[in-house]
Amino acid sequence: MSKSIAKAQSMPALKQLQTCELKKRVLTAVDRYPGLKNSEEYVAARVGKARDKDRQAEKEYWAHLKKFKEEVKSVFKLPQDSYAGKRSVQEEINEKVEKGQRALQETDEAYQNWLKEMERRQQERIQDKLQQRRNEIDDLNNRKLEMQASLQQELTDKAAGFKEKEKAYWNWLADAKQAVAARPGVAPLYKFDGKSVEELVAEKRAALNKEVTAREQEYRRWLESVSKPKFVLPSQQVNTPAQRALIVQENVRKGLEKLNEKTAEYQKWLKEMEQQKHEKMMEKVKAKLNADREDIERREKAMNALEEKMAIVKAEEEMRAKLSKEELLQMYKEVHEKPLLIEQAYDYGRVFKKGHPLGKSQSGSLYGHGTSQKRYM
Repeated sequence: MSKSIAKAQSMPALKQLQTCELKKRVLTAVDRYPGLKNSEEYVAARVGKARDKDRQAEKEYWAHLKKFKEEVKSVFKLPQDSYAGKRSVQEEINEKVEKGQRALQETDEAYQNWLKEMERRQQERIQDKLQQRRNEIDDLNNRKLEMQASLQQELTDKAAGFKEKEKAYWNWLADAKQAVAARPGVAPLYKFDGKSVEELVAEKRAALNKEVTAREQEYRRWLESVSKPKFVLPSQQVNTPAQRALIVQENVRKGLEKLNEKTAEYQKWLKEMEQQKHEKMMEKVKAKLNADREDIERREKAMNALEEKMAIVKAEEEMRAKLSKEELLQMYKEVHEKPLLIEQAYDYGRVFKKGHPLGKSQSGSLYGHGTSQKRYM
């Protein structure tokens, strides 16, 4: 376009040159005029009028050319950029990465809080079970003490009853002996062949001793049978504090092992999920990069096609400008080569002679077959 403008700007100089030549030709024709020659004012007026007309024509030409350049525009327009106003791919990737890291951090914090809560609940359950066990042991000890005290009281009450019966028996026996000894004799003493009183008393005492001995043996057997407990209190084996501590430590160890196993499984599952999520994210990123690459290639192809088309259009415009300039120069040349009316009037007459070098037709007319000069004046 700049080249065509430069070419267009060279036209006024050419026109000015032609105007100077025309002036020279007019002056030469006027010099050859046989009539009045001292008509400078008249010629100056005519020249000024012609100059004004030329200037007006030149202004109209340049105005028309400017209007033509302003109105005639390329109809091809670039498609709108689909990524205009959008964020870059790197910003979206960074935002998704930050969001994923935030979600993982929140999940990890929730998991750590859950572990702490589980540990606290486990400690509370252990303390509750220990307290419950202590309470059961205290209740069992209290029941054992109460049963022992009640049994001891019962045995004490029975032993007191046995002693009272034994004392009553011995009192009765002493009273019976005193009563027998205090009986008065009912018959005079006589000598008979039977056993004497001492022998009878000895026999009676031996029999009584035998009876008392048998009674005492029977009483002792009964007392022994009564003294032996008829039932055995149920005994429950209770762990010692050391054993209880070992059991608690073992349970805690097993619980921690289970908790560590669950934690390891959860960590493994979490890593697998993170790996899957990372793979999916990388697949999306690869797909996005491929789409961006394809879009860039498509836009480059479109830009290359546009540049080629613009180059073709520019070449066509330059060709049209060149042809227009050549046609305009040819037109100027043809117009410049034609004789002026004053030249026709002063030098050649109204009609050219046949075969004259300035004539353009065989009929002798400059303007063709019988064309009148007044039509062009």
